[in-house]
Amino acid sequence: MSNSEKSSVYLDPFEMDLIKCVDKYLGNANLLLAVSGGMDSMALLKSLHRVSDKRDLKIRVCYVHHGKQGESDYRDRCYDLVKKTAQDFSLGFVSNYPDDLPDKVLGSEEDFRDFRYKFLEKVLGQNEILVTAHHQDDLLETRMIRLIRGTSDKGISAMEMFSGNRFRPFLETSLHQIENYAKKMEIKYLSDPSNEDMSYLRNWLRLDFLPRLDSYREGSLASLARSLNLLAENSGNHLWVKNYYDANGVDLVGILCLSDTQKQQVFANYLYDLEHFSFQKNQLKELVRRLDTLQNDTRLRLMGVDWVVDSKRAYVCRKK
Repeated sequence: MSNSEKSSVYLDPFEMDLIKCVDKYLGNANLLLAVSGGMDSMALLKSLHRVSDKRDLKIRVCYVHHGKQGESDYRDRCYDLVKKTAQDFSLGFVSNYPDDLPDKVLGSEEDFRDFRYKFLEKVLGQNEILVTAHHQDDLLETRMIRLIRGTSDKGISAMEMFSGNRFRPFLETSLHQIENYAKKMEIKYLSDPSNEDMSYLRNWLRLDFLPRLDSYREGSLASLARSLNLLAENSGNHLWVKNYYDANGVDLVGILCLSDTQKQQVFANYLYDLEHFSFQKNQLKELVRRLDTLQNDTRLRLMGVDWVVDSKRAYVCRKK
């Protein structure tokens, strides 16, 4: 497409907000879009494709199939939809289906997330940025889940618009805005049947608790979101913890002078920076306790990750 043809593409106000976000955080970039076939990610695919006509964005699309158990027919249909849409847009497409499906049944939300991100990291190019469709409502739900399970102010920070090699351009966009855009642009998508399953904490929050809270006291969700934003913004007041860890792990010599509570905060922040959030305070206590008795060059599994401990540091062994 020529520059004159690119400039002739009309952008919807929704897309204009997106292009401002792209200009602020990316500029020209190679992107890997995680697309599930649902409304949010199909809206992301449509809008970013149209924005790419105005900017030099190179886009690949990735669909992660969660296996043949459970809602396998729905997942097959999502695969077909995402693949066809990518082809219609002349975009590269990659998927784990049918050759790299999970070898065990995925049960919890964490199981699905871990499997999904392992594959995304596996196919993410060295110079690519992973783009997901997390939006404003997702952010509130995630923060509420972490509060319920136990977290620090760092955990409240949850997701950021751009961090590392991940970009979440819808993070300040409401679900209502995405719904309006999808309807206006007549975007085809499939609704995940599991989104109605109230056994998942996130679904209970979305479908039951949060609507009832806002119904009981109108405007409470907006107030709650603002309060959590303020807590997240103030989490930077604890930057001292970064003196005790980096990408290579936690400095075991340096933390000797800290209290057990401070040590737990260091390890929590280290895990948050690795975008690992599935742990609780009692597990941090157990890790700090066991470090006092471990021999050098020890490996252990705790909080869902593999730890390596030597005489100077403790770090998570990350496998692609």
